[in-house]
Amino acid sequence: MTDRIPARLADHPTVRKVRSRTVRRPGVIDADWLREVCLNAGADDVAFASVDNPELASEREHVDAALPGTRSYISLVVKMNRDNVRSTARSVAIRSSTVAARS
Repeated sequence: MTDRIPARLADHPTVRKVRSRTVRRPGVIDADWLREVCLNAGADDVAFASVDNPELASEREHVDAALPGTRSYISLVVKMNRDNVRSTARSVAIRSSTVAARS
């Protein structure tokens, strides 16, 4: 790893201290624990899926570009406030797009 750090930085006391630390590889995350974390954070429902799932194949290219090495997806579901969905501004936007589609 010294080849990634210029020699003058590799000799710096802070760099030497950080590099002397032992590195622990992260373990496997328990799905039940992760589900609880998501629900406690405010999600109404949580689901997990493998990136190898054939039904999600169309997403693979985008995920690999943004987050290389991703192995799983987490889907968080949060209920919307009905009042916001039925607001006047949203209603007008839906009507105008419907009219434009019919024209």
